Amino acid sequence: MFQCPTCEQNTSIPVGGASVLPQNLHLGFEVEVAGYMSKIVSNSEVCCDECVDGRNGLAVVFCCMCRQFLCKHGRDHHSSSRKLSMHKIVGLDQEGARQLHTTMKPRDHYCSQPNHEDNKLNFCCETCSLLVCPHCTILSHKSHSVIEISTVAKTHLMEISGALEDAKEVVTKLTGAIDENNRMIEQVEISKQTALLAINQAFEILQQTLEERKKTLLSELEAISLSKTTALTLQKEQFEKMVGDIGHYTDMASQILQTHTDHEIVALGGLIPTELQATLKRVQTISLTPNQHSNISVSVKADDLIRQLFKLGNILSFSIFKHMDVHISSQEVKGEMRSKTHNGAVVYAEVEDHRDGTYTITLTPQTAGPHQLLITMDGQHVQNSPNDLDAVGLLAICLVAFAGFLHCNELIKLKCSDITFNAEDMVINVQSNRTSHGMLFRAMVLTKEGESLRNAGGLSYSSLRKLLLDKIAKLGFDPALFGMHSLPAGGAIAAANAGVQDTLFKRHGRWKSESAKDGYVKDSVQRWLEFSKDLGI
Repeated sequence: MFQCPTCEQNTSIPVGGASVLPQNLHLGFEVEVAGYMSKIVSNSEVCCDECVDGRNGLAVVFCCMCRQFLCKHGRDHHSSSRKLSMHKIVGLDQEGARQLHTTMKPRDHYCSQPNHEDNKLNFCCETCSLLVCPHCTILSHKSHSVIEISTVAKTHLMEISGALEDAKEVVTKLTGAIDENNRMIEQVEISKQTALLAINQAFEILQQTLEERKKTLLSELEAISLSKTTALTLQKEQFEKMVGDIGHYTDMASQILQTHTDHEIVALGGLIPTELQATLKRVQTISLTPNQHSNISVSVKADDLIRQLFKLGNILSFSIFKHMDVHISSQEVKGEMRSKTHNGAVVYAEVEDHRDGTYTITLTPQTAGPHQLLITMDGQHVQNSPNDLDAVGLLAICLVAFAGFLHCNELIKLKCSDITFNAEDMVINVQSNRTSHGMLFRAMVLTKEGESLRNAGGLSYSSLRKLLLDKIAKLGFDPALFGMHSLPAGGAIAAANAGVQDTLFKRHGRWKSESAKDGYVKDSVQRWLEFSKDLGI
C-alpha cells in the first residue's frame, strides 16, 4: 500500500507493477524539477553538460530550457547564440532553485510506441483515457473516441477554474470561521481570567469573613472562659477562707485541750465554740458545688458548612456549537413559533433573561393545530432545543394525570372550563357527567386547509393509550410495562413516598376506602429499608 501523491488516497500496486499505473505527467514534471533543485542547492561541484572535449568544466549556471548545467563557456555560448539567447538561465544558489518552478516549462511529450517516437501526444483517447499521437489514432485507437488534447484541456481548464472559484469562496468562509474561532478562543481566555478574578475575590472575601468569624468566636470563648474562671476562683477563695477560719479556731481549741489551763479555758472557752459554730453555719448556708460548669461547647456545624462549600459557585457556559462555548445576552436569544397549517402563521416570543444562564421564552399560539418551535442564539439554532410541539399535548396530558391522580375516563372528559389558573397553582374541577363540547384534549383531523382540532368530542381511550405507548417506545422503554393506569399510580406512589398526609392523600385521589387507596401505592426501596432499620437488627 502507498499513498497516491495526487489524490492522497491509499492504494495498492497492481499486478504488473508500477508501470501499469495511470500516467501522471504533472507528477513526472514535479519530480524532474525537484531533481534539478536538489543538485542546485547541494553545494556540491556539478560538471558542465555541454562540454564535448572530454574535459568538462564546473557548472556555474543552469539553463531551464535545455535542462543543462553550463560552465562559463557554455553560458557565454548561450548568450552569443541568437537561438539560445532567449533561454532562461538561473544561478546555482537558493534564489536560482526558487526560480525553477516559475521558469521551467514541462517538456513536449512524445509517443512511446515503436516507430512513433517523433510524434507528439496531441490527442486524447476518451475510450482508453490515454494520450496518443496522430499515428496511434489511426492504428490502435481507430474505432475509439479521440479528441484533440487542446479541446480536452480547455474543458478541464474551465472545470479547474470553476473549482478554484468555489474553493476560494469556501476558503474565504473557512478563513472567516477560523478568525471567528480565534476570536472566540481569545474571548474564552478573557472570560476565564474574568471568572478567575471573580472566584479569587469571592474566596478572599469568604476567607476574610471566616477569619473574622473565627476571631469573634475566639473572643467569645475567651470571655466565657474568663467569666467561668473568675467565678470559680472567687468561690474557691471563699472556700479557702472558711477552711482557714475553721482551722484557726480548731488549732486554738486543740492547744487549750492539750494544756488544760483553767485560765485559758475560761478566757477562750466561750469564744471558740461561738466563732466555730458561726463559721460552720455559714458553710451550711452556701452551696459547696462549683458555681460554674467546666464544659464549654461550641456549635460551628462545620460539616454542614463544608457540604455547602463543596457546592459553592457555578461555572456557567452557554453552548451554541458542539465545539464552542460563548456568553450571550438576551438580545441574541430569539424564539418564534410557526403554524404547520394556516399558511405558516408566525408568533414571536417574549424573551426574559434571568442573568444566570437561563431564559424564559413565552409564546401564545394564535391558531389551533400543530406548530414548530424555533429557538436561536445569535442566529444559530440552540442545540438540543425542542423544534416540534406535536408532543406538547401529550406532555400536558401526562402531567395533569400524574399530578391529579386522574383516571383515563376522568382525563378524557375534562373541559377547558374545568381549568382555573392562579398565580402559583392550577385548579382542576373533576366532574363525572359531561357533554361532548369544549373538551380540553381533542383529536386532530385532516381538512383541506391542513390539520385542525376536532370541534366536538374528546380523545378516546384507545387513541390516548396509543399516543402514550408510542411515545414510551420512542424513548426506549418497553411499552408492555406501561398503560393508562401508570399515570395516576405513578403520581400516587410519588406522593406516598414523599410523606403526604394520609387524609389529604385520600381526598386528592378521590378514594372512598382504604383498600382502594392502598391498591395504588407501592413503597419505595428506601421506605422498606427504613422499616428494616427500625427493627434494630
